[in-house]
Order: sequence, then structure tokens, then C-alpha cells
Amino acid sequence: MNNILIINQFSSYPNNGFPTRSYSIANEFSKKYRVCLCFGSYHHRLSINFHQRSDLTYKSNFSVISLKLIKSKDSFFMRIINWFIFSLKLPFIKQKDIGFCPEIIIYSSPSLIGYIGAFILSKRLKSKIYFEVRDIWPLSIHEILGVNKLNPAYLLLQWVEDFAYKNSYGIVSSLKNLQSHINNRINKKLNFHYSPNCLDEELFNIDSEIQAGSKSFPLFKEIEKIHNLDKKIVAYVGGISTSNNLDAFIETAKACNDESLAWVCIGDGPDKKRIVNKCRDENIDNVIFFSKQEQFYMKKLLKKLDILFLANQFLDLYSYGISPIKLAEHMSSGTPIIHVTNGYSLLEDAGCWVVHKNDNPKQILNEINSLLNMDETLKKMHANISIQYINNEASIKNICENLEEFLCK
Repeated sequence: MNNILIINQFSSYPNNGFPTRSYSIANEFSKKYRVCLCFGSYHHRLSINFHQRSDLTYKSNFSVISLKLIKSKDSFFMRIINWFIFSLKLPFIKQKDIGFCPEIIIYSSPSLIGYIGAFILSKRLKSKIYFEVRDIWPLSIHEILGVNKLNPAYLLLQWVEDFAYKNSYGIVSSLKNLQSHINNRINKKLNFHYSPNCLDEELFNIDSEIQAGSKSFPLFKEIEKIHNLDKKIVAYVGGISTSNNLDAFIETAKACNDESLAWVCIGDGPDKKRIVNKCRDENIDNVIFFSKQEQFYMKKLLKKLDILFLANQFLDLYSYGISPIKLAEHMSSGTPIIHVTNGYSLLEDAGCWVVHKNDNPKQILNEINSLLNMDETLKKMHANISIQYINNEASIKNICENLEEFLCK
């Protein structure tokens, strides 16, 4: 294994958005192999939305191919159109654009349709193709959005999913129990590798002090004001979308009569307006909202909070596994965490903090109070376990070493 092409339509790099797992894997693999990362020139996760050149090279140690997509406002319809454009362009990528002939192609599934284009490309270049499953399409849109299983769009995505499982040389996923879902779909023995979401220390440990002019510093002052009122902060930090179940956070805050607790929501996303309106309409006045913060402040920010709150909707979908992107960052901070989920959590692997298996607000509140009142010696022990687990098991170096071993079989 010397030449690797990684394809993820929604990837990015530090200059134009928050770098994704695909970027981190490409960067780590490039220390030993020739690597190229391919993504779309326009998508909703970019902080700078423009059409990059197709021959763009970001770093000297690995190359980047940016396939031009339609630049438009963030509409779901246009996002779907770009799925198909991206897939149609993939088979026409030339070897000279990549810089080498890849032995391995890793296709990541945030956009499922693109697998077809990647598969055709793999046949043309005689490469082994691996399918990285990040989200279970189309089951996600059925359980989260209520799309009928007889809907033509659902049937198309179902065909692509089954085709990907049947025709990939191996499956990589951050969902620990995905194999049981695959077994429900196809009757074929597969090469499977569990690869949890990781922490890229190079990106996470940027010294925030060098960014003295940034807009994030006002948030630190606001946090300090809350602490000066002798309040503890229970915080959600991350994207505000339906899948992240901010309702569990809001309902727990609503059930809280303790004025010594402040509930802080830090982030942006498509569900934020609804959540803010819910607090207003139901007179939930103990929740404070802040906008998304820059990534280079994240480590310092997480350490300033008292409890970190994560949740997902309680759907059958998540019984196959859940690996929130932010969880590794949260664990690395050493701050107490409560993860409200019916799926398998990294906290269970590590044996630290609290994984709560139902979304009853009063029971969640009891768990939060237990964390707040935890003996300091025990709290330090949990923090050390959490940090060491990430450093040893979920660092980008460790994740790539395990993935490399799988790809070399």
C-alpha cells in the first residue's frame, strides 16, 4: 500500500473550514504514503464558500482535488443536486490530477450517491475500493426525517447502499455494531473495521493565545461572569441539528429548579431557530445561547465549563452505534461528560463519566447533580482515564495505525 485516494464530498482543510476526519487521515497517512484528498468545492460545512481550482494543492505532503459544484444558498434541494454532480465527475478524474495511480480508494459516506462514481473510478484505475460508513443511508432519513421507505429517493439510496456493501473490498465505520445492520441487508461475509472518531492533536492543540484579536474572547468573559455568580455551567457545545437532540438538553434545563446551575448552548445549525423559539414559547429562561466558536479556542473553552452534555434521539438507528465527532474533543479536555444515548458510547469503552440510557429529564438531572457532587479525587481519576483513553486509543496516530493494518491485509 503506497498510494491512497480519499474521497469525501464534505471534507475541507484548515484554510476553508473546520478540517474533517478525512483531512486528518490524509494528513497522517501522507507521512508514509502518497495521498490525495478529493472533495466538493462548495458545501454547507465550508467557512469560505468559493469554487477552488481543480488543480489546487494545499500542502506539499499530500494533494487536494476540488471538484467544482454549484454555488448556491444552503438549500437541501441544491445539496442533493450537488450529490449527483459530484458522483458524475468522479469517474473522469485523471491519474495526472491525482498525481499517481491509487492502489486504494477510500470513499466516505456523508454523500452516499458519490459511491457509484468512486466505484467506476476504481474500476478504471484498477484500485481497491473501501467504503467508510459515517451515516447509515437511507435508514437515517427514514427514522430522523420520516421519509417513507417506498419513496423513490429512499429506494434509490437503498439500492446504492446495498451495492456499496456488495462491491467494496472492505467496510470501515465509526459505528461499532454496523455489521449487524449489514447482515440485515446483504448475505455476504465482509471485511469490517471499527474505527471510532478520533482526535487530531495537531488541530486541537493550537495555542489560542496567538489569536488575541478573535471574537471568541467575549465568550470567555461571559463564562467568567457566570462563574462569579457562583453558578456551575452545564453546556452543550456543537452543531445544533435534529440528530443532536437539543430537546433533551432543553427539557432537562426546564426540569431544573436549581438557580446555582446555568445552562449554556454554544453552536449554530439548522435546528437552532426552533430550539430558541421553544425556550421563548415555554418560558425556559435559564438557557443562554452563544454562537459557534472558532476551533482553535475549543480546548481552552471546554476546560472552562463544568459539565459537557451530549445526546442523540432514541431511535433504532442508533442501536448500530453512534460516534459523535465532538466526543473525542470533549474527553480530551478532562471535563465531566454526560452522554445521553441508546447507542454505544466511547465513554463505555474508556470506563469514565456517565452514559445515560434514557431521555427522562429528571433522571438526567439526577446524573448531572451526581457529576457535580463527585468527590474531587474520583473526578480527577475519571479525567485522567478520559484523557489517557483518547491519547492512547483515539488519537489520529492510533486510529491510522489500526486502519493501516486493516488496509494492508
